[in-house]
Amino acid sequence: MFLAKEHIYPKRNILDGLSLLIKDFMDKLSKDQRSKLMGKIRGKNTKPEIRLAKSLYHRGHRYRKHNKKILGTPDLTFAKYRIAIFVDSEFFHGKHWHVVEKRPKSNAEFWQKKIERNIARDKEVNEYLENQGWTVLRFWSEEIKKNLDEVVATIERIIIMKKSKVVNIYPDDDLPLNAVAETKE
Repeated sequence: MFLAKEHIYPKRNILDGLSLLIKDFMDKLSKDQRSKLMGKIRGKNTKPEIRLAKSLYHRGHRYRKHNKKILGTPDLTFAKYRIAIFVDSEFFHGKHWHVVEKRPKSNAEFWQKKIERNIARDKEVNEYLENQGWTVLRFWSEEIKKNLDEVVATIERIIIMKKSKVVNIYPDDDLPLNAVAETKE
């Protein structure tokens, strides 16, 4: 049976058309739906983080993931060497924040406050951990995607440097307090 165009697309009055036009310009999701969707953005176990962790694991390095005992909950920690590694997304941690054109235009006030607070928190965490004797390494997720081998090499260089640092061998005695650990090469 052949249907006329009017049967498939019934005529609507002007107000119906206007409301459809307005809905196209507005967010297509309700506030609850948008909140649920944004809530699914992962803060841990992202693809770049997993790639980095697997690469380090396959090279024989053992680490702890998301150690909540350490301020800032680093993505990877080497407690023995006091190394904290963070994998930061470019958007949420403001990689190009100084470039105004790269900033979000919708809900700009919210995003400005959020991202600037993230940048400030990153600096606070870095400063605190460094004052506690930790080495803090931060990598952008794009850097890991494009140069994984270089990132792993950087981490391995830091581990080797930490292994060769002065170590307290006799903590309770007045004997020689420090000795240099041998590096394994």
